[in-house]
Amino acid sequence: MERQKLELQLNEPKTVELLFDQCIVGENRYGEYYLYALADTSTGEELSFFAPDDAHKQLKEFGQGDQVKITKTAEQKGKKVFVKYNVEGLNPNGSASGEKTGNGSTPPKANGSHPANGNGKPSHEIHDEGRFYTEMLASFEDAAKIQRKLNGADLNRIAITLFIARTKVPNGHSSYA
Repeated sequence: MERQKLELQLNEPKTVELLFDQCIVGENRYGEYYLYALADTSTGEELSFFAPDDAHKQLKEFGQGDQVKITKTAEQKGKKVFVKYNVEGLNPNGSASGEKTGNGSTPPKANGSHPANGNGKPSHEIHDEGRFYTEMLASFEDAAKIQRKLNGADLNRIAITLFIARTKVPNGHSSYA
C-alpha cells in the first residue's frame, strides 16, 4: 500500500499519529532524509512525511501511537523567508501534553528555534510582517490552489517560483536592493 504524502499548509496545524517508533533514515544526492509513517487522526488515512531537519529533531522524541500536532510556519528575517516546523505532543483528548510519551520522552512544546513562553507558542511574534512575508504567504496560498487543480504538483516549488516572480522587477533585479 502506497501512502499519500503529507503536504502541510502554512499555519494550518495537522494532527497525526506516529505509526512506528522510528523513521526511515536514508541518503540521496541532496543529503540525509527522514521518512515518517503517520496516520491522519481525523480520517485514519496513512501518510508519509519527509521531515525536514527541524521537524525530525522534534518528531524523534515521540514513539509509535503518539499523537502530535505539526504546524508549518514561515518567518521573514531581512530579505530571507524561513520555513519552520512546530511539533507538539497531544493527550488522547487532543489537548497539549507535558506527560511522557510512548517512547519515554517528554514531548517538546515548541520548535527548538522558538523558546517557549509557557503557553506552547513562540515567545516572539512577527510584528512587522513586511512585504516579503506577505508575498510568501500569498505565494503559498496560490500554490496550494494550483496544487489542488494539478493534483499533486510540488507545493514548495510552485510557491518559490511564484515568490521569486512576485519579488522581481521587470529588468530582472530585485526590487529590494
